[in-house]
Amino acid sequence: MRHLDFYEFTGIFVPGVVTSVGLCLLVPSLQVTMIGKDMSLGSFGLFAILSYAVGHLIQAVGHVVEIVWWKAWGGMPTDWVRSRKHPLLSTEQQATLQSHVATKLSIGEVPDLSSMTADGWYSIGLGPVFETTG
Repeated sequence: MRHLDFYEFTGIFVPGVVTSVGLCLLVPSLQVTMIGKDMSLGSFGLFAILSYAVGHLIQAVGHVVEIVWWKAWGGMPTDWVRSRKHPLLSTEQQATLQSHVATKLSIGEVPDLSSMTADGWYSIGLGPVFETTG
């Protein structure tokens, strides 16, 4: 069984609780059912589970908004390095990035980043390339 970690608490559960309490305040019939004066342990548990589910729904809506937002700006900033739609890195920085990718993935040569397809770029998985050690 997985434990509730900090991300799930702050990124899913808390927004779900805030939204659920807000809905209870806006719709009085929900308030009596969910957060009434005589809240029992069972109704608190139900409220917590429903709030967790509401948090997941909020997160799903957020993902859709994020996709639409970044499409409007020409793609994700991590993709701007490859597509060069926005000048994030100088020529020297791109060469350094290319050598870091080759070193991290233990491959001889990485193709020119601007010639890579979006699928090829995302399959590299650049997250571990820039992790610091120590």
